[in-house]
Amino acid sequence: SLIDRQLVARAIGNLLDNALKFSPTATVVTCAVQAHADGWAVRVQDQGPGIAQAAQDEMFKPFTRNRVGGPTDGAGLGLAFVKTVAQRHGGQVTLDSAPGCGSAFSLIFPKASPADDVAATAGAASASRPIASLHPL
Repeated sequence: SLIDRQLVARAIGNLLDNALKFSPTATVVTCAVQAHADGWAVRVQDQGPGIAQAAQDEMFKPFTRNRVGGPTDGAGLGLAFVKTVAQRHGGQVTLDSAPGCGSAFSLIFPKASPADDVAATAGAASASRPIASLHPL
């Protein structure tokens, strides 16, 4: 599908910023692009305090912050924004986490269809913002 590069970059930036904020010094934060059967995922994984199962759904609601093991700055809008960007592009965001085990967020997008490629090529001259297609290599 067609993507808005600026929105997707900001969403990935939010995930990376959170991972760095909540990870202890001298730990690893990873970011990887993974192919899935129906699309692509950008996965950001940290070694932070993790998020309890009961709190995970709440993390994607506006003004919600994880207060365990991290800073208290921010308005709590980052993950709500990430979820909105995923949904706007026909995708989803998932969270795999447990207390003491870090967190892994995956921003998942559907694969581009051939019709999307034609539309992107035809509309490239008149597009008001950058667009791109996600394809397997």
